[in-house]
Amino acid sequence: MDKTILHLLFNYKGTVTNREFRMGTTILFMLLGTYLGMQMLSTISTVITAKMGLTWIAQSNIYNYITSSFTPNLVPFWCIISYSSFMLAAKRIRMLNNNRALAIISGIINYLFFASFIALMTLGMYMVENKELIQFVTPAFIYTIRTLFVIGLVNLIYLCVAKKTEQICLPHSQKRLDVSGYAKKLGNLMLIAVCVSIVTGIILKSLNLLNVSSLYTLHLSSSKIQVIFILYSLIILFFYIKYSIYRLKDAKISILWLVSIMTIYCIMVGLKIWINLNFQSNLTLYYNSVFAIATSFFIAAQYILFLLPSKKEENLE
Repeated sequence: MDKTILHLLFNYKGTVTNREFRMGTTILFMLLGTYLGMQMLSTISTVITAKMGLTWIAQSNIYNYITSSFTPNLVPFWCIISYSSFMLAAKRIRMLNNNRALAIISGIINYLFFASFIALMTLGMYMVENKELIQFVTPAFIYTIRTLFVIGLVNLIYLCVAKKTEQICLPHSQKRLDVSGYAKKLGNLMLIAVCVSIVTGIILKSLNLLNVSSLYTLHLSSSKIQVIFILYSLIILFFYIKYSIYRLKDAKISILWLVSIMTIYCIMVGLKIWINLNFQSNLTLYYNSVFAIATSFFIAAQYILFLLPSKKEENLE
């Protein structure tokens, strides 16, 4: 097992370079994405079950509460994000100026950045669904969260800036990625995805401000926008799988493991949708429990890639 990531995220001692800080931050953003993705899947599942009536939803919720303890929490998302976001910033400040008070302040600000990020994303999802359900959201409330986000973003950018002494050229191996290389590639992929999403959002917002009620001006219909979004997601998924394959090659593990895990999980997702849409019985509840357990293991399998030892040197020999 490669303990580089474990020491980076959980060891409170020492310092980290800008490269190590970016690597740790990439993993934290991956955890955020996974956490938000699970929330969205839960929302979609609720929408599907809503077609079965209020009684069925109530029964389903009670069953989920009773059986929730049987679902292993193999990746405690918020626990890792809360602790590691603080520790990464604190260790980074130690590297820059070794000021203990500033390290604590920067760690708290970094933690608040990730907390405000999740709050803004969650708030956005609920406001799209039903604004009347969140009457407690006042302009002052939103302003506070946005302020924490902006301050945290400035702090994050400052911590990512490298000193001249930290500019190190790393050796490159074709079609293989060690732990640091894998984290770097995923970080670049997420950055590109965020930039494209922001640009798309700005374009759609501009069209709305110009009172463009439909997208016929751009010869695009709603269905075509959905197709574009799906293709965009598939492109991101393609590169994620590509980098994961390179990581497995570096650890000398068969790619069939990745193919098998993803194939089985995709089949289970399709089966879950089919069962929830066509059945209203104990079978639905039981399968949802099995699916929740499988999801926990599937998510954990993705993060195991960061723990696989690199065997590149053995291959060179």
